[in-house]
Amino acid sequence: MDIDREQLMPVFLGEAEEHLAAMEQLVLALDQARAPGEIDDAIAALFRLAHTLKGNAEALGVEAVARCAHAVEEVLEAIRGGSVVATTPLVTTLLGAHDALHAMIAAAARGESPDLAPHDDVLRALGEAARGTATTPSATRRVPAPEQGFSRAVEPRVRKSLRVDLATLDRIVTHTGELGIVLARLHEALQPYEDAQDALLDVERIFEDLREQAMRLRLVRIGPMFHQQLRGVRDLAAAHGKLARLMVEGDEVEVDAAVLDGLRDPVTHMVRNAIDHALERPAERQAVGKDPVGTVTLRARYEAGWVVVQVCDDGAGFDRARILERARELGLAGAGAALGDEEIERLVLTAGFSTARAVTELSGRGVGMDVVARNVAALKGSVSVRSTEGRGSVVTLRVPLTLAILDGFAVRAAAETFVIPMDAVRECIANAASGEGGVISVRGQPVPCLKLETILGLAEASSAGPSRRATSLVVVEHEGARAALVVDDLVGEMHAVVKPLGAELRAAQRIAGSTILGDGRVALILDVPAVFREAASGVTQ
Repeated sequence: MDIDREQLMPVFLGEAEEHLAAMEQLVLALDQARAPGEIDDAIAALFRLAHTLKGNAEALGVEAVARCAHAVEEVLEAIRGGSVVATTPLVTTLLGAHDALHAMIAAAARGESPDLAPHDDVLRALGEAARGTATTPSATRRVPAPEQGFSRAVEPRVRKSLRVDLATLDRIVTHTGELGIVLARLHEALQPYEDAQDALLDVERIFEDLREQAMRLRLVRIGPMFHQQLRGVRDLAAAHGKLARLMVEGDEVEVDAAVLDGLRDPVTHMVRNAIDHALERPAERQAVGKDPVGTVTLRARYEAGWVVVQVCDDGAGFDRARILERARELGLAGAGAALGDEEIERLVLTAGFSTARAVTELSGRGVGMDVVARNVAALKGSVSVRSTEGRGSVVTLRVPLTLAILDGFAVRAAAETFVIPMDAVRECIANAASGEGGVISVRGQPVPCLKLETILGLAEASSAGPSRRATSLVVVEHEGARAALVVDDLVGEMHAVVKPLGAELRAAQRIAGSTILGDGRVALILDVPAVFREAASGVTQ
């Protein structure tokens, strides 16, 4: 039995984590529900989750979790029977029970024995709520519901699945990448043998399907991470005298698990900033004709090989005058400097920058948006900010769909091979007339010309002689801006297994990673967003 328990405990902990996440979302949906049908659906889904959690905990002897889950069941049964009304204070009690369950599950995950003693007040509150004797005065729901029902959307989907350790998936992806390298070598070695070539084409077809399926194993929906912000929006808004609702769009978008982990902190910081800085108090919003309840929207969508995540609010917008004033105080802008709206808005991403006049639990230390900028840069993505005075603001994160494998275009410069992410490539021009920098015309549009070896700080290949001139261009695009990279040769498309840079190259600018070519040599992957950032700031000449 001890052996069975040890084997089952990881499964129990994983399922409990999913159940608790769904329970929190359903409790929050209960706080917002208006129609009886929505309330009934939320209660029914909550009851199933609590009952499953209780049964699993009892089976493994985790009695503290089972008792707390049973107390939650009693409250839900009272609501379902009509003897108790689901008011905001009762929802707060259920959220407290969720937190207690989460703490006990975390203790079990650490190998400790969960204890109910620290949560006596929670059990007492649940008992009073179930009996209808709670001393907390009833209240109307704090936040009106969105237009559509929410409870049905957050109930866990029933599907067959198998939990696999992420390290195992990483090894599978690595092996598929190495297999691709071996196939490239085989393709070259078997060129003279026609029959072998036909067989190799079949192998390559199967390999491509295997590679695609391996990559899909790493993809997870962004929706659960978005919905986790519901609790924070409710609690923070209430603590600061504001009313707020969270809307989610595009929660079916899937991203690499590593990318999702890198997005958690930026999204959390931006939501907190929206509550603290952007949304006005109810009276202020009503005075200017707005809904007293502010709206924060989390939105995700695909864009080529990228995922775009936006945090939008309908608050007051950025106070550009205050931002510029603060920038001058910090020496980030000269006293007489004339900055455009976009330049002023980007100042909020500067480390240590804050317009708050006092430090609060939410903000004032100038680390929130700096965390956003640094975390997104670590994902090889970019951040942009847009604001309209009196109408709200939008912070846009643009990150790669995956960090493991990318489709790239290989080029040569200064006798070395480099890989440009394919989603950034718009056009290739062989035997170009110009290759020494400046501006060229591409289909009637002026495009700045940047020499790749100069961008990367490389010396020209000595074997080429002093008269050597690059004759090929790769037109790349990032966030609507285009540039032509001057290279020596165009090699062609390839699948690149992204390898992290070693300690010696980790600080290298304009390099996103490395990969291994079919002949066994190492090629560096160009960080296109970094190239555009430096070109825009005048670093790249």
